Amino acid sequence: MSGSPSSLNAEQRLYCQDILERIERIEKSISKGREAYARSYEIRDAVILNFIVIGEATKNLDAALKAQHPNINWKGIAGFRDILIHQYRRTRLELVWRTAQEDCRRSRLR
Repeated sequence: MSGSPSSLNAEQRLYCQDILERIERIEKSISKGREAYARSYEIRDAVILNFIVIGEATKNLDAALKAQHPNINWKGIAGFRDILIHQYRRTRLELVWRTAQEDCRRSRLR
């Protein structure tokens, strides 16, 4: 999530920083593997909370910044946050795991 640093105001930079830090936290949380994730509500809760923060930060990013990164599914990220918060009983832990594994890794390749 780059753009020229001078083009981002301080608040937007903080939201971007929050997103990147939370991705790192998710990666650290799942680094112990799928079994640890399945056994530990602390790990699952940490991953879910970090996805919620990422989604909230995403909602606060300027449209111009999002337009600079059309390959990122901004609506999907925000929608995932909404599901985790408002439809938490329907949260499928396997989907959270897969999203952590695939989407966080993919974001590192950018």
